Amino acid sequence: MTSFRPPFCSTVNNLNKKVLVTGGTGYIGSRVIAHLRCLGWEVCTVTRNSSMPTELRVIRQLAAVERYDGTYESLSKIFQNYKPDYVIHLASFYTSEHVSADIDHLVDSNLRFPIHLVEAATNFGVKYFINSGSSWQYYEGNRDSSVNLYAAMKSAFESVLRFYVDSRDFKVLTLLLYDTYGPRDPRNKIVASLFKAAKSGGVLELSPGEQKIDLVHVEDVVAAFAQAAEWIPLASDGYSKFGVFSGNLISIRELVDLCRDQWRDTLEVKFSSRAYRLREVMVPSYPYATLPSWAPRIALPLGIRSLAIE
Repeated sequence: MTSFRPPFCSTVNNLNKKVLVTGGTGYIGSRVIAHLRCLGWEVCTVTRNSSMPTELRVIRQLAAVERYDGTYESLSKIFQNYKPDYVIHLASFYTSEHVSADIDHLVDSNLRFPIHLVEAATNFGVKYFINSGSSWQYYEGNRDSSVNLYAAMKSAFESVLRFYVDSRDFKVLTLLLYDTYGPRDPRNKIVASLFKAAKSGGVLELSPGEQKIDLVHVEDVVAAFAQAAEWIPLASDGYSKFGVFSGNLISIRELVDLCRDQWRDTLEVKFSSRAYRLREVMVPSYPYATLPSWAPRIALPLGIRSLAIE
């Protein structure tokens, strides 16, 4: 993780607001923390022992850092000492196609830890919980079918959250993320992979590339989480859900052409060298509207072009 400029900072006075953020050393989480600090929030982040020392050094410049050791008791102590008003939950373990050896990690990261988190939050008086979901929870638009096991666990955790909303004085807002991209992205995402291939001169092997995706720049994603924190106290319902999407679809083949045009680099791609994934999403569904106060501000051609400048 490298240093970065917080996006879209404003003069809104958020002094004395305290938030606990999970996934704070990750690509999106670290930028959410920087943005909230820019807005005047006091931030604490929870990490696991697997976090890298370099990532921790960077994030400690912006937030208090506490350790979760896998037990509810460790989280209970963090909430008792820090007393946050909000939780923003971004931590997860993602794999597009799992193998049996992934199951324990998937359960620990996507169910065990977040259930500990929401239990501690409600026990220590947190009123507002902002959760990150995935558009892959809705295979072919079906609200009862997930693309993969990761997304199925995201849906299972939402059922847990609804129980806490129904049984305690507690509000939850889930933001469904679609495809995201941005500068210095270490993740194995399509735009990052294309950019690395363009810079290295290597050949990127892809599927036939006919599937369409909805790309949102990381700064717009970060702004959605910040605006969700402003919106949730005003929500009339205990549980709210919104999408974080542009509504502008582009196929992988069209994206490759756009990258070639904007970067003016030789980008070598070999289509059809990989098969489509099991339950490949050919066109994303939009089961929920976007947050009323949010809209993406960075058009895809500009966002793609800016990567070459970073």
